Amino acid sequence: DTSKTFTSRNTHRLTGRYEFNIDTTLTIIYNLNARLAFMDGNTSSKTNNITYNETPISNKLSIKDDHATTSRVNNQLTVNKKLGKVGRTISVNATFNYNHNTAHGGLSGENGYNVNGNPIVENVDQKKEDELVANVLTADLAYTEPLSKKILMKLSYGLSSDVNHSTKTTRVKPTSSDDYTERIDSLSTDFRSNVFGQTGGLEFKYNEKKYNITLGSKLRYSTFDQYDLVRNRSYNYDRINLFPTLRFNYKFDQFRRFTFSYTGSTK
Repeated sequence: DTSKTFTSRNTHRLTGRYEFNIDTTLTIIYNLNARLAFMDGNTSSKTNNITYNETPISNKLSIKDDHATTSRVNNQLTVNKKLGKVGRTISVNATFNYNHNTAHGGLSGENGYNVNGNPIVENVDQKKEDELVANVLTADLAYTEPLSKKILMKLSYGLSSDVNHSTKTTRVKPTSSDDYTERIDSLSTDFRSNVFGQTGGLEFKYNEKKYNITLGSKLRYSTFDQYDLVRNRSYNYDRINLFPTLRFNYKFDQFRRFTFSYTGSTK
């Protein structure tokens, strides 16, 4: 057996941050993270199977060529506002993430084997194209209110939208003189997905000099609209999930601290 692999990667990254303190009570923060990557690869392999007396059983030759481009842009905007009472705040956090991945290449080679002593050779000549476009938008609103000197309440509400379209296509030539126009459905996918969610949360925090306890939960309602365009099928359903949380922090002294955290989820 022999094999040979070549891979080349070229990656570019860009990050940025802008923070603006309008006054002592209002702060705006924006973060940017972008990535662009190119990948080229080639893999070839050859396999021969024989019996103990060197009688040929099967052989395989495979050559795979890949070229891919990945682009990603993540945006985050945070607004924090202190209200008139100590501990009373409101904040908004919004994110938008964009991903676009494309890839194309080919698979060629041949498979040879013996059937009742007769050699059979099957040629492989496929063209592959992949693409993914994903847009994820989230927005969260949080409000804190001191119920007493030691108890702080936090209310939160969030929206999320996840829209993506993914395709994986394998094509072959109907005849040796044609172009790659015939799609192989068993090796291809065309999938659209839209997921929309709403989340509400309630949390209480109890503060003492040496320790604090946080207890709360979030409830999320999600709707899923998914479509298999190759097989002409749709999958539409709803989900309700509960996410309880519990955190405990104890400070022994300046150098020692104990932390306990629990998070749960239902499906």
